[in-house]
Amino acid sequence: MPRQRTSCYTCALIKTACGQGQPCTRCQRLSLTCDYGPTAPRNRRRNDAEDTASRTRARHRKSRNGCLNCAKRRKKCDEVAPRCGECRRLEIADCQGKSTASFRQTPLTSFPAVSEFDGDRNNLPNQDLNDVVDTALSTSEYLSHVALMPESDIAEMARRGHLKDSNALRGQEKDQDPQNNPILKNFPRVSHWDFTDWDPVEQYLLNHFLEVVSRSFVVVFDDENPFLQEILPKASNVRSVRHAVLALTACHLCKLYPNFEGSVVRHQSLALFLLKKDLESGNDIENTLVVSLLLCLFEICQGNSRKWILHLYGSKALIDVSLSQGTGRKLSQFLLDLYKFICCKAMITCEKVPVMPCGFESLQNVEPESISSIHPLVGLAGDLYNKLSEISHLAVRRMSRHATATSAGIFTAKASELEAYLQSWQAPKYGHNRRLFNEAVYAAEAIRWAALLRLYQVVDGCVINPEKRQNALSHVEYFISQIRPGSSLEAQLLFPLFMAGLSATRRAELLSIEYRITVLESTVGTGNITGAHKLLDLFWEKSQWGTGNVDWEFLLQEKHANVVLY
Repeated sequence: MPRQRTSCYTCALIKTACGQGQPCTRCQRLSLTCDYGPTAPRNRRRNDAEDTASRTRARHRKSRNGCLNCAKRRKKCDEVAPRCGECRRLEIADCQGKSTASFRQTPLTSFPAVSEFDGDRNNLPNQDLNDVVDTALSTSEYLSHVALMPESDIAEMARRGHLKDSNALRGQEKDQDPQNNPILKNFPRVSHWDFTDWDPVEQYLLNHFLEVVSRSFVVVFDDENPFLQEILPKASNVRSVRHAVLALTACHLCKLYPNFEGSVVRHQSLALFLLKKDLESGNDIENTLVVSLLLCLFEICQGNSRKWILHLYGSKALIDVSLSQGTGRKLSQFLLDLYKFICCKAMITCEKVPVMPCGFESLQNVEPESISSIHPLVGLAGDLYNKLSEISHLAVRRMSRHATATSAGIFTAKASELEAYLQSWQAPKYGHNRRLFNEAVYAAEAIRWAALLRLYQVVDGCVINPEKRQNALSHVEYFISQIRPGSSLEAQLLFPLFMAGLSATRRAELLSIEYRITVLESTVGTGNITGAHKLLDLFWEKSQWGTGNVDWEFLLQEKHANVVLY
C-alpha cells in the first residue's frame, strides 16, 4: 500500500506545511488548485465519491522535453521558454532543453485558447481533447507560478509623510552662481546681482519660494502674482523682508524636510530682530508692514501657533498710522488686500480678530467686458468674502440675540438678508483669461454655498434643516469636483472643504472630502491645512461614537484652537 500523502502537490512543491484541508489553507488563500493525488490526506473523512475518485488513475502528461538543468537535478521542468521556472528561481542563465524547439510557448499565449472554450460546450473549437487538457494544465502551472512570485508589502508603497532620511539631503553643497540660475531669468524685475551674497541654503530657499510658496497663496499666474512682482524685489534689497521671506519658505519646506527646522529658527529670529529695529526707527512703514504680514503668514503656516494674531494687530497699527498721516506714498493695495483677506479667513475660527476696515471690490455691477483680471487673492469671490465677514460678525452676536425682542428681530432680519443675497448671487460670465476664469467661477460657487452652510450653522446651530444642508452640500461637492487637483484655485478650497466635511454624513461624501483635503496638504502644503484635517477627523469620530449633535466650535476651542482656514 503506498504511503499516504500528507500535503497537497502545491505545498509539497515548495516543501511547506500543508493544512490538509480540501482545499488546504494556503491554496485557498492564494486561489491555487489543491490536489492530493490518488490518496487522501490523513485524518480526513472521505465519502463514497472521493473513494471512487481515488481509485481512478489521475491523468497527467509525460514529457521528455524538459531542460537539462532540471533533468540533472531530477526536478519537474515547466518547459517555459526562454527560461523555465526553476532556472529563473536559481538564476541559471543557460537553460537549454533536450529539444529546444519543443519547449512550450510562454503560458501567456495560452490564455486566448482558454477563453475560446470558456462557456457553452456546444461552441467548443474543433481540436483534440488532449490539446485542450494540455492547455488547461499549462495555464494552471502558470497561475501557480505567478502566485509563488515574491511580492513586497503593499504598506511599503505608501506615500512618505516626510523626507527626513532622504538621500537628496546628502548631496554636495556648493555655491550656485545666481547668474546661471535659470529660475531667476524668468523675473525681469530683479537682477541676479542682487542675490550674490546669499549662501547655498538661502539660494535653494529662494528657488522654493519662486516655484512653490509664492504660487500657494494666489490664484493667478506668475505675471500677475504680487508675491513675485512686489515682494520679491523688496526681498532683494531689504534685509528684514529677505529673512521674513526665507522664514516663510523654510517653514513651508520643513513640513516635508524636517532638517530645515534650523533654517526656520534662524531666519525667523533675524526677521523679528530687524522688524524691531524698523519699528524703532519708523523709516519705511510699507516695508515694515510687509515683514509683519509675512510673519503673520509664517505663524499661520506653522499650524500650531497663535502668535499670528499678534502680527495681525501689529499690521493693523501700521495701517492706521499710515492712514492717519495722510501724506507721502500710499500703501500698496496688495498689502491692504492681504491684511483684509487674513482677517476675513481668521474670523471664521477666532472672534478676537481685528475688524476688517472695508470690503473687497464688488464685481456684481461691473460690466463683464471691463473685468481686466482675476483678483490674486480672492479670485471672483470678493463679494462673497465681504458677506462671509458679515456672517462672522453675526456669529459673535448670536449668543446675545435673545436678550431683547429688538435684538432678536435685528439678528433674524440680517440673517435673512444674507441668505437672500447668497442665494441670488451670480458669478461673472466672462473674463479675459479663459484658462483661469472657468475654475475661478467654480471656486467662487463653492465658496458661496459653503458660506450658506456657515450661515445655517450660525442661525440654527447643530440642528440645520436637512434639505437646506443637503442642497448646499451637493453644490459644494459638485463645484469642487470641477477644479482639477493641482490647480492654482486650490488655494481657495480649504474653507469650502471644511464646511462640507462638517455637513457630510454619508461615507462616500466623507471619503471624497478627505481625499481632496489630503491632496490640498500636498499641493498647498501649509500646516493650517493639516490642523483643519485633524479637527475634521476628530469631529467625525465624535459624531460617530458620541451622543447627540457635536459642536465643532467647542472642539475647536478645546483641542485645535490654532486652526485658521486660510
